[in-house]
Amino acid sequence: MPIVIVSLFYGYTTLAGRNFLWADISLFVLAVLTGQMISYRILTSRPFASRTRILAAILLLAMIAAFSLLTYFPPRHPLFLDPRAGEYGVLK
Repeated sequence: MPIVIVSLFYGYTTLAGRNFLWADISLFVLAVLTGQMISYRILTSRPFASRTRILAAILLLAMIAAFSLLTYFPPRHPLFLDPRAGEYGVLK
């Protein structure tokens, strides 16, 4: 879901030059539907090999680490700028 939301949101805002509320809501609904379809396919498929489960756990830990690090130590990029405070990250 995060991949769908981020890629489509920044894709259409780059092309349109701004964002639209109706498009943002539609992207959220699309991302939820995509996530539910993928979850259903995973739950109804055969059990995964142990290598696949280990890889999934590693990817989950990498996403948690990236979220944590980018929250407290974000790069100086407009994507991470807080528009209200004009600062990066949650620490001052």
